[in-house]
Amino acid sequence: MCVYHNADDDNIDLFQDHVCDSNVIPRHTTQILDKHTDEVWVIQYSHDGRRLASGSRDTTAIIWDLNTMKPIHILKDHTKGVSCLSWSPNDGILLTGSDRLVRLFDTITGQCIKTFDYHKEAVTTCSWFPDGQHLVTGSKEEKYLFWLDIRGKEIKRWVCPNVIDATVTPDGNKIVCGSEVTKILIYDLRKDTVSEIKESDQIVSLNLSADGKTILVCTNLELHTWDIEKKLPQPLQRYKGHKRERFVIQCCFGGKNQSFILSGSEDNMVYMWHRQHENLIQVLGGHSAAVNSVCWNPQNIFQFASASDDHTIRLWSANKYSSSDCSVNSETNGKNAEA
Repeated sequence: MCVYHNADDDNIDLFQDHVCDSNVIPRHTTQILDKHTDEVWVIQYSHDGRRLASGSRDTTAIIWDLNTMKPIHILKDHTKGVSCLSWSPNDGILLTGSDRLVRLFDTITGQCIKTFDYHKEAVTTCSWFPDGQHLVTGSKEEKYLFWLDIRGKEIKRWVCPNVIDATVTPDGNKIVCGSEVTKILIYDLRKDTVSEIKESDQIVSLNLSADGKTILVCTNLELHTWDIEKKLPQPLQRYKGHKRERFVIQCCFGGKNQSFILSGSEDNMVYMWHRQHENLIQVLGGHSAAVNSVCWNPQNIFQFASASDDHTIRLWSANKYSSSDCSVNSETNGKNAEA
């Protein structure tokens, strides 16, 4: 069993055991982005892997160029912290949630092109449909989950108390939502039905696998994966070790074939597990405060990012880094870190 396998090719002899060393997974900080002036709450890579969006308590969202490591745009239209964000499928529009408003920003010009005010309380989640023409938004403090089109027209709303997080499957047929503290709700838009998976502990955040079949759930005590098609009574896997008591901590899939699980933690660390075998394989230090959000580059298996209450974003790379998609440049507005 090779828990570190993160190769760019599959030329492996199936009749022989092989062991990769830990240098093939991202575990070294190669860049520190430090333009935010307060806690960084959320990060997300663009689909092409060349930009990173971040949202902060400082009331700004920043779009970063990962070639120059400089901000392309600092989006200052918000009046309160930016709690959620989402890139459109073509990376042309960035959704942000701040206080009770959802805003749409043109990622080329940096201009706010639309503002939606359906919510009466702070927005906690926003996500695109794969057609780039529809979105879903929700709030933890109210009872509705909204399905909107890009013009702001309401398509449908569901009674869904305490929306913690929500995402849309790649085929656009299902919305997966964390609700009412311990429920995972699956809205099938074709059948117009709702099914439920019951978690054993408080749901903190969700992350959907690339194939749309598995949901990763961060809870107070553990991370769990669930099959949203079979809806089995128990999680597929459990991952233990991270610390979470008070803050929203985000997690994600990543690496070759999404073979790894990544999570932030309130003990200032980044935790990494092998997805299939549940092994905790890395605990990565560097941040000086709680790590709120992690995100693996969708186009570069050798890079992920982490965001922290210490006001910074760290980019992590593997020693055997071989992708030219997002090069590291030493003359930047961020800080270079030792590999």
